[in-house]
Amino acid sequence: MNKIIKTNTLIFIFVAFMFCLSGTLYAQTNTSSVEILWEADSYTPPFYKGKALKSGPSTLSVTAMSHIYNETGSPIDASTLYYKWYLGSRVLGGISGIGQNHVSIATSLRDDTIGVDVLSNDRETTYAKANVIVTNTTPEVLLYYKNPLLGILFNSILSKNFPIKDREAELVAFPLYFDSNNNNSSKLIYTWSINNERVKSGDGENSVIFQKIGEVEDSIISISIKNKENVFQSTKSNFILSLSNEN
Repeated sequence: MNKIIKTNTLIFIFVAFMFCLSGTLYAQTNTSSVEILWEADSYTPPFYKGKALKSGPSTLSVTAMSHIYNETGSPIDASTLYYKWYLGSRVLGGISGIGQNHVSIATSLRDDTIGVDVLSNDRETTYAKANVIVTNTTPEVLLYYKNPLLGILFNSILSKNFPIKDREAELVAFPLYFDSNNNNSSKLIYTWSINNERVKSGDGENSVIFQKIGEVEDSIISISIKNKENVFQSTKSNFILSLSNEN
């Protein structure tokens, strides 16, 4: 009888130990964390493989990807948590709150640090913290060839030196990281030049047709873009265009 009692006691202790061990391992595996994802409210061309970056004072779309667990290792619904947002050391009280894991933040000309604390809904417990440095980026201009039959070839950004097997070529410029909804916005001033001679300029003038003249093989194409509503957004690039006599 005593042996049976001792055996049952040992089994109980073993089961209890394994239960506690598994619970400990589960809790250790489910560590609370948060990650900040962001994208600027700036323009990128269609099919551009990359996110919109900050160029000068910009508005950022920011999301806190939280993975929060309670003391038993069970996940906590993100919409029930309190999100406390920071810009640098300044608390952004106007956008902080329960369920505020997706916000818009206006940034400055400088590099900015975005931070978030994830707390319980009563703000008594801090589960996780994160911050990210958002660097300021110089805007760019991307150039594409408009094929007479296929339209704009978005699958190929023109390099600094590009040949086109035709006597005529229509080039289309797209701003990158500008505060604009499209590439022909009236707020964007385009200036086109060929071999240092201006050929076209104006609001939203995002395309131009170049023709081969005589036996000139290479031409230097210059394109500048300025945002007349944001003095911090302007760019200029030079390209070498080679047209052939095939057509």
